[in-house]
Amino acid sequence: MPTGRIAVQDLIHAFTCDSLRCTKDKICTSTLNIILRIEKHCAVCRYNDPACKICKLMAALQRTFPGDSNSSRFDKSKPLWREQLLAQRAAIKERHRCLMRRWRGIAKSIGPLLAELRHASEVAYAPGGIGFKRCHEEFVVLANACKKHKQSAPPELPVV
Repeated sequence: MPTGRIAVQDLIHAFTCDSLRCTKDKICTSTLNIILRIEKHCAVCRYNDPACKICKLMAALQRTFPGDSNSSRFDKSKPLWREQLLAQRAAIKERHRCLMRRWRGIAKSIGPLLAELRHASEVAYAPGGIGFKRCHEEFVVLANACKKHKQSAPPELPVV
């Protein structure tokens, strides 16, 4: 929770914001929590007149920025729409954290796997390795086949 004063622009933004991926996420979320507390206070406040500064602030925000349901994904007539917004934002953040955790694990495993692949290919094709022996055997077979083919081929005519 922020301490001290809150900028009026941040309070207005949080009061009207209904975006799941808000560009001012940290400020908007913390200010939205304050607005929720203000709404809860206004619901139980026994003064509910201009003498209560908190109720006066909420009344001014409601007068200045009435909720229109045409541009919102939430039914702003319901009292808990801001809490639903916060819950959905938290779910999106948690999903993002899970995906980033998975991505970091994949990224960390790529380096060692590439090193093992390079090591395995060096060992396999090094002189005396099993890959080297198989390549040598294949080369000998192909070289012998080529020699036999040249011996059985008709002689070429000299070009004049």
